[in-house]
Amino acid sequence: MFGFGSNHAVKEAESLVSEVPRPQTAPMVSRELADDLFRFCYQCGLCSAVCPTSYAMPHTPRQIAHMLQMRLEEEALESKTHWFCTSCYSCTSRCPRGVLLTDMMAGLKRLDLARDKNGDKSPRFYRAFMDTIRRHGRLHEVELIRRYIGGDVPELQRQARLGLTLWARGKISRHGGDVEDRKSLEAMFRKAEQMSATS
Repeated sequence: MFGFGSNHAVKEAESLVSEVPRPQTAPMVSRELADDLFRFCYQCGLCSAVCPTSYAMPHTPRQIAHMLQMRLEEEALESKTHWFCTSCYSCTSRCPRGVLLTDMMAGLKRLDLARDKNGDKSPRFYRAFMDTIRRHGRLHEVELIRRYIGGDVPELQRQARLGLTLWARGKISRHGGDVEDRKSLEAMFRKAEQMSATS
């Protein structure tokens, strides 16, 4: 058996990864996926062990990295595992090979958003959340739910009881304050859009 992170094990893993056939990737891939930031993963599983949400994921971060090594981007996207990632960077900070797993999950999120499949709730929630933050600079729960649920009256009725209970207990407010420095907030969002456009 090789020691954890030993040079021999690293060379063995690199040779195995280099032998994997490389079929043509999907026409639209993010920088994280195109640059093969996951190719040095030797499947130790540490990322999955430290991930606080791996218990709820359809596939663990290790399994997603393996899917991407095998060029199974579509399967990785269909699993929706990336939407469970909280971007806490536990996996990235502890990876013995320096694999940027959090960036890989962010790349999958961007690909999923770009595909814009109707009926998928995770991207819709993500957009509603970001639009609310962009408008106010902080979270407004009532507006977030209105943007996310939209005109789905049965879903709105299902959420109303919980919302009223939280409001009565002072956990959410109908009107939150906006940030004062709107220029800096908008500049931050513009910069993020520019960075996304180049990735």
